[in-house]
Amino acid sequence: PNTWGFVCITPTAWIDTPKWRWFKYRKARKKLHKYLDKNLVAVSQGIAADLVHNIGVNPNRVRVIYDAYDFAEIHNMARQPAPLPSRPYIICVGALKKRKGQEYLLRATAQLANKQIQLLLIGRGDAQARLERLARHLGIADRVRFIGWAANPYPYMANACLCVLASFAEGLPRAIVEALLLKTPVVSTECLSGPSELLTGALADFLVPVKEVQPMVKAIDRALASYPAIEVDLSRFNSEQAASNYEGLI
Repeated sequence: PNTWGFVCITPTAWIDTPKWRWFKYRKARKKLHKYLDKNLVAVSQGIAADLVHNIGVNPNRVRVIYDAYDFAEIHNMARQPAPLPSRPYIICVGALKKRKGQEYLLRATAQLANKQIQLLLIGRGDAQARLERLARHLGIADRVRFIGWAANPYPYMANACLCVLASFAEGLPRAIVEALLLKTPVVSTECLSGPSELLTGALADFLVPVKEVQPMVKAIDRALASYPAIEVDLSRFNSEQAASNYEGLI
């Protein structure tokens, strides 16, 4: 109880299994109770709420400290050269795996009003072959580029028309923070933790339900046509602020 743990993703968000797998579901919940006697740092308010309300952690044992970002370095890296597409594009940054929901983004891309815009997927994972087959099936393979892992994704993000997050569950998605820092519009699923803490005010209109294609299509079309001014206070993510918060714990 005198030590601090670190929780980077909503503990119960990934327990999304069919009811016939009830034994694994029950076992997973039991394992999560190891947090009950710990002091914890959560990287978002959503994670903190999940720990308290779904796991039963004492709220006095949970502290929210957001991930640290070097704002100046991100802006500097965004100005570096990169092999950018010659046509307008939207971007999705994240591992290629089921929880990230790229399948739904591909389906939405096939239905966008703009049939010329490209989709760039930055990341790698075991879902890539399946996503490539889906792109061919949807007839958009010529508009989808799988970039793979990028040591510097920021030029792609800074020059994108839009950054899209399609995840089923997150802790606090870095891609949204980084896109907003670079003044790139964002559309995101309103998954259990993170996006709604970032897309606030007028930007909240670009939060869409998880695993639903049509709302995503409409939100992307609206975002490409017109997007509000990005005036989000990101100071809580500054590396100096995060360091100060951890010093407070020490």
